[in-house]
Amino acid sequence: MNRIVAGALAAAIWIGAGSSAEAARPRKFDMICDTETNASFGATRLPTQRSTVRYAFDLDEMDFCIVAQCRMGLEEVLEGDDNRVVARHFARIDFTIDRNDGTFSAHSEADMLGTYSVTDRRGTCREAPFTPFPPEAY
Repeated sequence: MNRIVAGALAAAIWIGAGSSAEAARPRKFDMICDTETNASFGATRLPTQRSTVRYAFDLDEMDFCIVAQCRMGLEEVLEGDDNRVVARHFARIDFTIDRNDGTFSAHSEADMLGTYSVTDRRGTCREAPFTPFPPEAY
């Protein structure tokens, strides 16, 4: 009877190990994000802008880029795991992508030439295969 119990336990551990390995999410991936940006510059509210942007992320190196602009260089991922990514764009705009539900959010405030500006960007993202960074990005 001990052999049967031990065999069943070993099988359960092996099955559990296999399923957790399959559940791991890629550390290199793209996110295609459809966003809506609302901004104001002083008292002037600017028209809402809609865009689709494809980001490439490498969480092992903590780098990312906008795929269409990767040749201009890589930017910084502040935090990244299976659940979310927090990244810094243009060295001043932090944004968050929830990898589980695809929620994209960014907020920035700045004093530009004595005029206060506020930008809010919201949207949804979907994961896609990784686009390798070009050599000139490094």
